[in-house]
Amino acid sequence: MSSKNLSVIIPCYNEEHNIGKCLQTLSHQSIDEYEIIVLDDGSTDETKEVVKRFDVRFLEQSHCGPAAARNRGAQEAVGSILVFVDADMFFDKHFLERLTAPIRAGQTIGTFTKDEFVGNSDNIWAVCWNLETVDSPNRRVRTNEPDDSVVFRAILRDEFLRVGGFDTAVGYDDDHTLYPKLGVKARLAMGAICYHNNPGTLPEVYQSARWIGRSRRFSDHPERLIKFLPPFTFYFAFAKALHYKSAAYIVFKLAYDSGIAMGGLSRLLFRKYTK
Repeated sequence: MSSKNLSVIIPCYNEEHNIGKCLQTLSHQSIDEYEIIVLDDGSTDETKEVVKRFDVRFLEQSHCGPAAARNRGAQEAVGSILVFVDADMFFDKHFLERLTAPIRAGQTIGTFTKDEFVGNSDNIWAVCWNLETVDSPNRRVRTNEPDDSVVFRAILRDEFLRVGGFDTAVGYDDDHTLYPKLGVKARLAMGAICYHNNPGTLPEVYQSARWIGRSRRFSDHPERLIKFLPPFTFYFAFAKALHYKSAAYIVFKLAYDSGIAMGGLSRLLFRKYTK
């Protein structure tokens, strides 16, 4: 089948260990004639060199965050449908076809998928991350979530540009900012299977948690930071370790909560969002 009007946009920042698998799986999809746009957000590692091995459009910008990168990618795209993925994701060969099918059929302006799984489920810290955020060892989206979502994985380009794209002043939750402006939620696309790597080392857990801590969910509600501070963090660390029967969870929880707390405090003090 052919899909000439599809643009896949990938923001990346220091993703030399992930972007290769992401592009490899995107390059072997069940549809053809789509473009892949990689927008490097000021990487300081070998991300650029890895990307150059693939037949993709490569754009660069100074470090402004993923929302700004996605917005620029949308401006540069030629496709009438935009697909937003992350550099630490990889994909089933039918992913693009099934994700965009409801849009191409004229049933909706945008879609999302529940078939998103942990890509590095053999890593204890990645599993702990998912237990903390989704309460599942391997699914990144709960099966009992509604069949519509405020987060768009694919959307008509004209609709995206009409509302000005993602809000760049939000940080971690930038992908939640389309729905309030559109007034329409994304529709579930069945069978669009993808995999998303969670932080796989304790430093990555801490840094990713700091990025979450700097989001508006905490800056607009600083009282939410309380449960990530001692002694609450110690209580939840041991309680959840017993629940999940995992001693490693205690170490994970200490790294995760300290990241959230430090990110939230730095956001309140310096009002900065970039990762």
